[in-house]
Amino acid sequence: MFEQTQLLESLAKKCLADNGVSTDQALVEKVVKIFQKAGKRVLTAALQTQLQSLGIKTDPEPVTHDMVVQAATQKRGTITLATCANAFVAGLDIKLAALRAPLRAFAVVAHFPKHKAKTSANWFDPDYCSVCGYSPGLLPGSYSSVSNLSGLMISGIHGRVDDAYAAAQTLDWFATLPPITPTREQVGRFENVLKVIAEAPANATCNSLHKDLGDILGGDKYNRLYVIETLGYCGVLNTKLGAPLLDKWLNRKTIQEHPNKFNEAESPACFWKREFGFNGAKFRELFPMVKLPAKLDGPML
Repeated sequence: MFEQTQLLESLAKKCLADNGVSTDQALVEKVVKIFQKAGKRVLTAALQTQLQSLGIKTDPEPVTHDMVVQAATQKRGTITLATCANAFVAGLDIKLAALRAPLRAFAVVAHFPKHKAKTSANWFDPDYCSVCGYSPGLLPGSYSSVSNLSGLMISGIHGRVDDAYAAAQTLDWFATLPPITPTREQVGRFENVLKVIAEAPANATCNSLHKDLGDILGGDKYNRLYVIETLGYCGVLNTKLGAPLLDKWLNRKTIQEHPNKFNEAESPACFWKREFGFNGAKFRELFPMVKLPAKLDGPML
C-alpha cells in the first residue's frame, strides 16, 4: 500500500531535483515540513525564504509556446490512462489527495497536438496560437515548480484544462512513483461516493453534490469539486453541453464554460445534472474494479 509519507517525500524530492539540488534525506524532510506548513496552497514570504535558503526557486518562471508543446507531448507512451485512473481511486483518501491529479492531467494533455505556433487574423483571438490557444511568444511568470508540487498535496490548482504545462509537470512527478494499486478500502470509498450521487435528486449538480460528499472525501469544496470535474474531463459524466478531453483535442480558447458566474465547476462538469447519469462504458474502462450503481449506469441522455 502506498503511504502518505512516501507521497510527501516524492513531492519534496521532485521539487529539489527540479531545482538541481541534492535529494539528501535531511533536505527532503525540510521541504516536506515547509510544504505541510503551507497548508491551503499558501507559501508565505517566510516559507519562501526558507525554500530559497535550500536552493529552491520560488518565483514563477516564464514558459514559451515550444516548452508547452514539448512538455505536453513528451510523456505519451510512458504513462498510461490505467495507471492514472488507479491513482485517482487511491487518491480519494484525503491523505493521498495528490494522487487525484494525474488522471485529470492526463486528460489535459492526452490529445495535445505537436505543432509550431500558428496565428491567424481570421481566428477570434490572433494574439494566441490558433492550434492550441497559448501565446505564440513568451508566457511570463506562468509556472512555479514549488507552487505546483506543494499544491498537489491538497489538490486543485494543477492539471487545469487551460494549463497543459502544469499538467505535464504533474505527470512528470507521477512518473517517479511506483505503480499504485487501490486497496479494497479505497475502492469502497469511491463506491460510497457513487451511492451518494446515485441517491441525489435528479437536478443535483456538482455544486450541490460537493456538500453531500464532505464526510466521504474530506477537504474543502474545491477539493470535492475537483473530483467530480475530473470525471467530466474523462467523459464519465453525460452532458448536453461541453465536451470531455479524452475524446479529442479541444483548443483551450474554445472550451465552453457555464454562463452563470456562480457556477464554479469547470466544463463540462458544470453542465451536468444527476439525471443525465454516467457514461457506463467509459466508467468501466477507467475503473473496472469499482461497481457503478444502476441509477447512474447510462447512456441516459
